[in-house]
Amino acid sequence: MRVAIVKPDHIGDFVLSVPAITAIAAEFADTTLFLASSTLPLARQLFPNLDIQRLDLPHLAKFSAPARDAALHPVDLSVFNRVYFLRQDQILTPAWTRLIAREAVLIEDCNEVHETKLQQDAVCRSGIEYRRPDAFTTAKPLSGHPKRVGLCLSAGFHANRWPTARWRELGRLLLGEGIAVYLICGPFERSEGEMLARLLGLNVERRLILGSADFNAFWERVQEMDLVVASDGGGAHLCSLYVPILSLFGGSPFRRFAPFGVGNRVLTRLPYCSPC
Repeated sequence: MRVAIVKPDHIGDFVLSVPAITAIAAEFADTTLFLASSTLPLARQLFPNLDIQRLDLPHLAKFSAPARDAALHPVDLSVFNRVYFLRQDQILTPAWTRLIAREAVLIEDCNEVHETKLQQDAVCRSGIEYRRPDAFTTAKPLSGHPKRVGLCLSAGFHANRWPTARWRELGRLLLGEGIAVYLICGPFERSEGEMLARLLGLNVERRLILGSADFNAFWERVQEMDLVVASDGGGAHLCSLYVPILSLFGGSPFRRFAPFGVGNRVLTRLPYCSPC
């Protein structure tokens, strides 16, 4: 039986899909995983034996305007016996997925239920049972007073960012308590991370953990942390594979997209407009 998994969005969303992808791939030997270009390096790291193909959908492009004539389904999914769509949105709807696939399994769209649970429910309806924690390198909950805390500046979207002044204030409070502070960011936040390190009097080379395509090197440094405080973004989800996370959420739906793990916590003001 030929099976496809479609998960064409961003790194944080992909990390939350690891349990479902693992379960499906274990059930069907002939499985192809379709992902956005930005998540391919991470996917090949986590699933080295899986057939992984690129699928960039225009409405999910972050940093470039989609082409007007871009195809909605640039790959032929009808060649697969079953297609698991681990995303539902205004384009990937129940009606459309049934048109482009012989048998479509689509997750529900509900912001009150965690994404890993929505995917588990959909996959289980197709006859595959699994437990969500089985597919994660589960971080142990924080015990005692943390000695090393990482501040993860990365945010998936501008509205999810925490102001630099707030990170500076938090960093100073932690340093005042004798806690070693490290700054975690991706390439897009590098200049902000370097500036914040200087403001806090930190050694940039030692205290700045910069994400790259070398995920093992990144995780090796992240595992030195006792706790990571993170804004809502892919960096938080990457760190959550190895360390407990305190997530700072604004208007995005935290009940659905918070990093998964028993040791993780969420801090939010619950704005009236959420999700917004």
